Amino acid sequence: LNRNWENMNDDDRRIVNRIFTNLAKAIAASEALQNRMPGSPIPDNLIGLAYLSGGKFDLARKNFNLALEKDPEFLVARMNLARLAVVERRPDEAAAAAPAAAAPPPRWLPEPP
Repeated sequence: LNRNWENMNDDDRRIVNRIFTNLAKAIAASEALQNRMPGSPIPDNLIGLAYLSGGKFDLARKNFNLALEKDPEFLVARMNLARLAVVERRPDEAAAAAPAAAAPPPRWLPEPP
């Protein structure tokens, strides 16, 4: 980032600073939610999304997996692991994750009207 930072103009630097500030705020908000919902996979998934958007893939994976430890059937975290595999250009891993994400258990389906 340092080498790229030197080549950026002031507007680009402001944009990057805004992105990282927003990521920090998103992570802080999700961690606060985690304190209010300790058994829920949702905050871990949100933290994973923040890290994914910030390019911190190992931390994103860690948090998606933490969400799945709390609820192994949490479809959103499975889909985000597949998304992460695509971003990391791991097609075999993405393809392996896709069927699990595409076939949710019945309890995730809404009740028919």
